[in-house]
Amino acid sequence: MEDVVDWYQDESKSTVQKYYEEAVTLNSAGRQRMRTQKMTKELLLMVSGINLDSREELAKTMFDFEQTLIGLLKGNREQKLLKVDAVQNQLRKIKKQWDKYKSILEKSIKTKRSPSNWKEVVELNLTLLKEMDNAVQMYRRHFK
Repeated sequence: MEDVVDWYQDESKSTVQKYYEEAVTLNSAGRQRMRTQKMTKELLLMVSGINLDSREELAKTMFDFEQTLIGLLKGNREQKLLKVDAVQNQLRKIKKQWDKYKSILEKSIKTKRSPSNWKEVVELNLTLLKEMDNAVQMYRRHFK
């Protein structure tokens, strides 16, 4: 009987841990959508001179976005992010868009100037937002 109780306790702990990691993964993916918008806002505030601290804020948001994206792609025990095979192709697609967007943002941070092509900034921002939303929906379906 004691073996059954021990098994049940172990099984309960692993089930709770699994649901917790699924929730953290889904929540982190959802937060990525907000970060796409936040980066563009911070870029606008930086290049317009309205908020001088936005340069550091933009760099931090970019770092958070990238670390979370890498965690979602590879899985990360420390961040409690699961690698979900069903979402990997979508995340790789996002990574390609992110690399383009990141390059533009880094150039603006370095030069403290507006991007030369605002249309591309807006398009990449909207694409990242849409593709991250698609990833969130894929996670929701997978974890159901």
